[in-house]
Amino acid sequence: MLLEQIVMKALSVTVLVYAMRVLPAGKIRIYFVVAFLLLAFYKIYDPTDDIRSILWFRHSFVYVGEALFYAFVSAFSKKYIEIEEQATPTRTPAIHTRAAAFLPSASLPWLNLLTDDGLTHILVLPLFVLIVALVRMRFAVYSSPYIRVVTLFTLGLSGFILIHASEFLVESQRVFVGAVSSMADIEFAWYSLGCLTMLYALMEYRALSLKNITHESRI
Repeated sequence: MLLEQIVMKALSVTVLVYAMRVLPAGKIRIYFVVAFLLLAFYKIYDPTDDIRSILWFRHSFVYVGEALFYAFVSAFSKKYIEIEEQATPTRTPAIHTRAAAFLPSASLPWLNLLTDDGLTHILVLPLFVLIVALVRMRFAVYSSPYIRVVTLFTLGLSGFILIHASEFLVESQRVFVGAVSSMADIEFAWYSLGCLTMLYALMEYRALSLKNITHESRI
């Protein structure tokens, strides 16, 4: 377990450092870095206390992370894919440090029921489906090579989403009872896949950027 935590943190730092290096300064970099931090927070911050309100608090970071991921995709597409469009400001959802104080009490029966049934996990999925649908609709009329980069980023996001899908099926719904003891390994695999895919997306972006710079210098 300790080794898995070390590996996950190392992968997270690698993605963040490389993103800070290759992504352009401004909204694109800020949205990606903050979105990634929020998505990673769920696994990096894993308290032993299983209080329901803390579970909802942790998942709220994932929900906001998904929203900011789409903000990142939107800013990225306006700069590299939808070149003819004028960029419009995107509001960033605010995260307040005192949010936990406003969470419902863990003693409320309805909160226990909703949490035990896996609502915290399942809410992640429709948000992800919505993001994928919006991305597909947005790029339906474009053929830019940068669409491949966005696709890779979205696949990376799916790794983080599959963590919650697994928890919903195994821990909440007990569909695969035999996998309960292996959940830590399953989540580690999805987390690693998400980080590595996003790292690969950043590498693809860098390769395309360098190729464009070389092409422009020859003209």
